[in-house]
Amino acid sequence: MEEWFTGHSQMVCLLLSWNCPAACRHCGYHCAPQKGPAITADQAKRVIDGARQLPMITGIGWAGGEPFLHYALMLELTHYVKQTCGFPLAISTNAYWATSRERAREMLLPLVDSGLRGLLVSVDDFHLEFVPPERIENCVHAAVELGLQCHLQSIVTRTSRGVEDFKRLLKLPSPSPLIQWHEGPCKPTGRAEELARANELPFPWRNRPDACSMLKTWIVNPCGDISPCCGVPFDGLREIGNAFRQPLADIVNRANVDPVLNALAAYGGPYLLIELLARHGVTSYAQRSYTCNCHACQAVLSDAHAMALIEDELQEHALELIASRVLAHEQRWGKQAVEPEAGLWVPDLWSKPCPDGKAPDGPSIAE
Repeated sequence: MEEWFTGHSQMVCLLLSWNCPAACRHCGYHCAPQKGPAITADQAKRVIDGARQLPMITGIGWAGGEPFLHYALMLELTHYVKQTCGFPLAISTNAYWATSRERAREMLLPLVDSGLRGLLVSVDDFHLEFVPPERIENCVHAAVELGLQCHLQSIVTRTSRGVEDFKRLLKLPSPSPLIQWHEGPCKPTGRAEELARANELPFPWRNRPDACSMLKTWIVNPCGDISPCCGVPFDGLREIGNAFRQPLADIVNRANVDPVLNALAAYGGPYLLIELLARHGVTSYAQRSYTCNCHACQAVLSDAHAMALIEDELQEHALELIASRVLAHEQRWGKQAVEPEAGLWVPDLWSKPCPDGKAPDGPSIAE
């Protein structure tokens, strides 16, 4: 999927529902069987029509919940994308439906014919409590035979197995350039809050520039509410808009110039926000540890008092932040994709880091 998600390109991902045959202990959305209604075909098509008006949108995704629970709807929408705009498509799944390799191919082939190019398949201890590993094998084998890129994702905790364990466990096509593995930390949201209370989550992340999907991925949930990144912790923290009540293009264009969102995108997380807060005397966020940058983002954005201290300052530098986000996306999702040794580009804005999270002596940068 990387070849159509580089540089300044963006994608729209529709959560078809929060229904899922699994009820994983780490799920940030509390997904479960019969969790709620699915998005309707008409609602989804309006979102797709809106995506066609945005020149930076280069792909569409289906997720959930488990989108294969709504196979007929997903197939209808996939056909609609092919007929109207031809965007390549990706699907996130736990592969519960791949009861055999033949069944998996039967399910995937009509989607491939209409533009499916990649799968994100969940492979971790949480999903394996509900999905037999053989079904993941069936899904991946069939997908590779059909030429799909397969991104296998493992969410890990202190005691769970990781990517290297699952590489040994699963009997997958090997070697295959179509298979890529990804490992990510479990974030303390949704059901995973209980894992945090049980001391299952490590907290290795300290404030620093990083990389994330802010202003790269637009998530539309089953109620139409939009998040400007793929991080579950962001959901509901900052009102972006509702794609069922407003034109998608208006929402995306407005968010693309939001100084807070551009600050998050330019630094790949809340680095700048935390540094600015330290200069205003709020040093606790700089001194804390987090599971990842998403967790830190959730902590800062959920503090309305702290955000009020820096919103005006960010607004004053809105143009700088937009320019920095554009350059950061080009570097991280463009140049770095083909030159990994290029390293992580960080904007050199008006803010300088506070050592040890301590507020500096003298006037703040706002003065």
